Amino acid sequence: MVTAADPVAGLEAFLSGAPAGDAYTTGVADAVKDPAPVFLFSGQGGGHSGMGAGLAARFPVVAEVLESCARVYAEETGRDDFLGRIVDGRGPARWDTAFAQPALFALQIAQARLWERLGITPARVAGHSVGAYAALCVAGALDTEDAMRLVCGRGRLMRERSAPGAMVSAFVPRARVRELLAAVPGLELAVVNGATHHVLGGPPEAVDAVRALLAARGEPYEVLAVDRAFHTALLDPALEEFRVLADKTEPRPLHTEFVDGIDGTVRPAGWRPDAAYLVAQARRTADFAAVLDALAPSPLLLELGPSAVLTGLVRRALPDAVCVPTRDWERAVAALHCSGAAVDWAALLDGCGGRRVRLPTYPFQRRSHWRGPAPYAHPSPRSTEDRMTEQAVLDRVLELTERHLGHRPGEVSADRTFVGLGADSLQLIGMVRQLEAEFGTEIGMREILEEAGTPRLTAALIAGRRPSPAAPRPPADADFATSRGAALATPADSTLAAPVAAAAIPTVAQVTPGADEPGYATRAEVAALSEQIRQLAETQAAMVTQLSEAVALLTARTTGTDAR
Repeated sequence: MVTAADPVAGLEAFLSGAPAGDAYTTGVADAVKDPAPVFLFSGQGGGHSGMGAGLAARFPVVAEVLESCARVYAEETGRDDFLGRIVDGRGPARWDTAFAQPALFALQIAQARLWERLGITPARVAGHSVGAYAALCVAGALDTEDAMRLVCGRGRLMRERSAPGAMVSAFVPRARVRELLAAVPGLELAVVNGATHHVLGGPPEAVDAVRALLAARGEPYEVLAVDRAFHTALLDPALEEFRVLADKTEPRPLHTEFVDGIDGTVRPAGWRPDAAYLVAQARRTADFAAVLDALAPSPLLLELGPSAVLTGLVRRALPDAVCVPTRDWERAVAALHCSGAAVDWAALLDGCGGRRVRLPTYPFQRRSHWRGPAPYAHPSPRSTEDRMTEQAVLDRVLELTERHLGHRPGEVSADRTFVGLGADSLQLIGMVRQLEAEFGTEIGMREILEEAGTPRLTAALIAGRRPSPAAPRPPADADFATSRGAALATPADSTLAAPVAAAAIPTVAQVTPGADEPGYATRAEVAALSEQIRQLAETQAAMVTQLSEAVALLTARTTGTDAR
């Protein structure tokens, strides 16, 4: 399936053997069964202003869900800026907990309803932390409006009743986590994402202390963009009031299996969550690693949310599974189709003017029929020094980071760490090797992990090692004419050739020395011009011959000597 903006370019990339990626997606679908994916709902932290703009503009079902959630948010908070921040991108760029949680829930529910409209229904659902609310809603346990009211209250109580906190992802084994917990008072284990990926939380001073311990030993970590320490004792003052809110909802039995984010327990259809469960879900350590263990046989997973954080976790824990982030819906459709999922194409194309078109039944011949000289491209006078400016290097580093880590163009911040962007060692190695090849310098993985862990720092590292500018190469004799005023091979004795050659001279002047032009004409240009002149001369000679014959015939008729 071609996903490039230019479909011809995507087809050409496939036919030429270019690797699959931004241009196209391929896969082998099972002809017997239609795989239903697992829906994964990400947690707080990836939301950003305007995150629902593209989907809301393209799909009416998304706009309707977001508008419905905006009405509930206004009723619960008295604020009317919900759609302005999610769709229009207005308001503060940094979101507090009271807004981030309902915003994330609204986007995830809108995405889920879109995929259901496109014929994709989940076999199971699971959520990371607050993502569990969207998962429970899609599984049938919570009504969308009730869940939105509950999430609004949850975020408000956490902001108003709990003290400010901080969280940090530490990429260390469990034994090291136990050492850190013992060394730093007030620090708690909040989330387990894998054997060497844990999230620690607590008061800001406790998180600062553990960051110092991690940095002292060169252990990688990432500070999370949150204002509260979720799943820690700092939330305790808000839990009782939250229990009162949860008691007001009326959960229903599940109709789809739900994998519990607390411990990975698979809740079957018919199970019903209660207020005690929702309180425990907010307070207890979230064990997403256990969720992944429970999902191990699943071949296809779909991450719903504004980021691809869970996709990175799945790819490390379940390398044989296909995990698709839905933030780029076109590529998500491609991945699902190529995995055998039955996408409803009529629903996908409804209202956009899309249609089926026939492809050629023959391979492209790739033969040029141009008869004139090859177009001359004037090279821009750009030196090696220009190419190695730090901003130019940063732009390329950001581009490669987006490509290798699966982010959309413009989504990667120059100061966000590679680890925080979901990079694993294999992705970093591939990106570093490409940077080394392009910029002619050596970069150590240890430097990336310890000293240059963001795109900006990596660009500064590369720019600081710029090679000396190379001297410009002189043109080779095989490529250029040997004289600055290239002579054309014209029929010297033909009177007809003279005006034709004169007509062609302005063309030659375009490649002869001038104020802003190169000083050489290529032999290919000279040969092509000569061929044109020869053809024109032959044509003009034929025309003169025909004219002479016509004059002779007319003369014969006038004198009466023509045969009758």
